[in-house]
Amino acid sequence: MTGSELIINGIIAIASAFCTYIFYYKKILAHNNKQQDYNAKQLEFYYQQLRNATLVNLSSIVQVERSIGGIKTNAFRFHGITEDEIKDAGLTKEELAYLVASFTAGRIYDACVIPETSMAAPLETCHYRYKMLAQAETRKAWTLIARMMTGDSYIKKLELTIGEIENIQTHR
Repeated sequence: MTGSELIINGIIAIASAFCTYIFYYKKILAHNNKQQDYNAKQLEFYYQQLRNATLVNLSSIVQVERSIGGIKTNAFRFHGITEDEIKDAGLTKEELAYLVASFTAGRIYDACVIPETSMAAPLETCHYRYKMLAQAETRKAWTLIARMMTGDSYIKKLELTIGEIENIQTHR
C-alpha cells in the first residue's frame, strides 16, 4: 500500500467508526430520552400525589383553625399567643381564628394555582389576600397570623406583599 492509500484507508476507517458511533449514540440517546420521559412522568405523578395529600391535610386544618375562636379558654396559647397579644392587635379570638383560617384557605388555593416560581414576588393588587393585607387591621394582626402558620414560600410571598403595601402607603 502506498502512503496515499494508507491515508485514504485511515480516513475511511475513522469515518466508519465515527458513523457507527453516531448511529449508536442516537439509539442510546433515543432510549435515554424515552426513559427520562417515563421518569419525569413518574416524578410528576408522585409530586401530584404528595400535593393532593398536603391539600387534603390543610383543608382539614382550616376547620380546626376556624373553631379555635369558639373555645371558651384561649386555645391560641398552644401556639404561644396570649389573650393580651390578641387584644393588643385589636382583635377578638373569633376574628383571629377567622383570619388564620382565611389565610390557610388562601395557602391551599394559591398552592393549586400559583406556580412555585411565582412565589418569590408579591401578590397582584387584584388578589383577594392582597386586598385583605391592604387593611391596616389585617397587617396589625399579621404577626399573630404568621405564628399560626408554617414558614414557607407562601408566608414569604405574603410578607413581600405587606412590605410592598407599606412602601406604597409611605410614599403617598
